[in-house]
Amino acid sequence: REEILRFIRESPGRVGKREIARAFHLDATQKMELKKVLRDLEGQGGLERHRRRYADPGRLPEVGVLVIAGPDADGDLLAEPVAWNAEGPPPTIRVAGERMLKPALGRGDKILARLSRGEGDGYTARVIRRLEHAPARIVGVLRESDGRIWVHSVDKRDKKDFLIENRDRKGAQSGEVVLAEAFPTH
Repeated sequence: REEILRFIRESPGRVGKREIARAFHLDATQKMELKKVLRDLEGQGGLERHRRRYADPGRLPEVGVLVIAGPDADGDLLAEPVAWNAEGPPPTIRVAGERMLKPALGRGDKILARLSRGEGDGYTARVIRRLEHAPARIVGVLRESDGRIWVHSVDKRDKKDFLIENRDRKGAQSGEVVLAEAFPTH
């Protein structure tokens, strides 16, 4: 079990049963036992399965969606995974090569990036492309609170409220369903 876990941890990406069987030169009977061992390790939390591949729990995939968290004290841009299911805080992800993007990346921007493991628990992300920051059109309910006007999205995947200017309300009243367009903030 320890050798299997070590092999999976030291592999650069996610590893399937076939790669494990090849690395340990397993025959057909041993492959059936490997299947049981992997299932046990997954049940105990020692492994994480993504489709047919296994990885260390808390290990990020080779390509993933990240949200920009902002610069660190040295001015390097940091990011966080959009989906983080493991216990504890997400690993530190430094974004490399972002200076080529126009306009520059800012806090809250989403990117698709290739991730490589760096020193310690950190990762380096190379930007593949910028993803759309906000949906182009939002269907929501207009709400007023504390003198501000908000559009609360009815889409369950978009759990944000959007602040709008009074001049942009176009005669809509509080409680009405509206269609709004979101523009990037940068």
